[in-house]
Amino acid sequence: MYHIKKATVSDVETIRQLADAIWWDCYTPILEPEQITYMLAEIYSTEKITEQVWNDSQTYLLLEEDEQAVAFAAYSPREENP
Repeated sequence: MYHIKKATVSDVETIRQLADAIWWDCYTPILEPEQITYMLAEIYSTEKITEQVWNDSQTYLLLEEDEQAVAFAAYSPREENP
């Protein structure tokens, strides 16, 4: 059974691990490996995700199947509509 939950700081490492697996699977056909490595380091570092979750600048949702995280989504308000 699937369950969606709002991620907390304790979920940061899970998000980082999911991003690493997802980006390589999805973007290898269209991006160079160096670009994927760069994007993961810039966008999905432990420090960056922690900061975003802590200050609510980005909301992360985790999709769990049988209590195991299998995917995530992230969103934030637009600047013109905070």
